[in-house]
Amino acid sequence: MFYSAARGAVGLSILLLPLVPLPMLIVGFGWGRSAAIAAALVSTVALAIAVAPSFAVGYGLALALPAVGLTHLLLLARYENGALVDWYPIGRMLVALALYGAALPVLLISLDGGSYAVMVPEFTRFFEKLAQQAPPDSGWRSLDPSQVQALVDLWVQMMPAVVASYWMAFFAVNAYLAGRIVRVSGLLLRPWPNLHWLTYPKTFVAAFALALVGVVVGGSAGVLGVGALGAFTVAFMLQGLSVVHAVAHHRSATWLISAVYAGIIVAGALVMPLLALLSITETLTRLRSRVLPIPPALPLGSI
Repeated sequence: MFYSAARGAVGLSILLLPLVPLPMLIVGFGWGRSAAIAAALVSTVALAIAVAPSFAVGYGLALALPAVGLTHLLLLARYENGALVDWYPIGRMLVALALYGAALPVLLISLDGGSYAVMVPEFTRFFEKLAQQAPPDSGWRSLDPSQVQALVDLWVQMMPAVVASYWMAFFAVNAYLAGRIVRVSGLLLRPWPNLHWLTYPKTFVAAFALALVGVVVGGSAGVLGVGALGAFTVAFMLQGLSVVHAVAHHRSATWLISAVYAGIIVAGALVMPLLALLSITETLTRLRSRVLPIPPALPLGSI
């Protein structure tokens, strides 16, 4: 799937790339850590032989390693006196995923020159071509070299956030889909959690603030900070959706869910930051448990 997505036609890539982690996650969630490790090793070695070692390293860092890590966390359990007490909370799994997503842009760019500045010529050609081919009455047509350079610089600075946020979103969705598929098959190795009560540790907000500091500092810390802001924002949005679902479920207000998702489609630039802000507020104040009754029997690992 990864080879076809990376080397195939654009339409095929768009279809396959977001689903590449799904088979490994299904294997891990249904058959355990050893199966996930085997899937990751076999696919990585196959790509190294069929394409190139550097291609396989990128695949291993972006897809195989996090799939194994997520499987490990999913199946991590706490025992006392030989009895199962709790499963690893889903919220902490998403935090771990976000932390890895924050580091991923730095790990990947180290394979390609060590700096996102290597993308400057490609972005410059793209915006110059866009300015030349835009309709005469379009604002793009009037771009001068200094404006093109400003756009290029902006995109280079944003690339860590773009990479991290996209990766975080599609990996979290794949984990959900894998869990659903394996659950339907009856092979899921842990109870299905109540995702309406997705909870993050308060230190995650401190990590978000630290990422903001990194952006201000700039340099290598800035690259890591921008990537962290992208991954963390997606994670907070997911918890914001969890809060919305919890309120809608308790109030029997399905219209609220429809309204929020419609808002994401129509005005995502406004609604998604509001969801992230709601999540940060929930993480710091535990507002949800103050206005909604916590179910008496949450499945283990829910919070």
